Amino acid sequence: MENTDTFKQPWLNKVEKAINTATSYTWDGCHKIYIMSDQQSHEDMIKTKYQPIKINNKNEAIAQMFNWWESSCGLRFISRIENGGHSNEDYHQVIPQFDYDDQDE
Repeated sequence: MENTDTFKQPWLNKVEKAINTATSYTWDGCHKIYIMSDQQSHEDMIKTKYQPIKINNKNEAIAQMFNWWESSCGLRFISRIENGGHSNEDYHQVIPQFDYDDQDE
């Protein structure tokens, strides 16, 4: 069986940890990937016109996020949102902007 492309380490571990207890995830179609840690965050993303996907299968969620990641521009990042994301403290960087590619340099 052939391996599927996915995030490189240590980022894969960070993404796996972030979705371990998450509710859903979404992408803005450009460079912002969000993982919602609770139902409140999920519902608030819908109110802001995102279309979050419920996490039923963690491997499928990671594969989808990696597809989005590969389709994103250089400003790409992944953040985990808690408590609806009403304050800066509710956003936790999983993969900060520029850090993923800086590892190769």
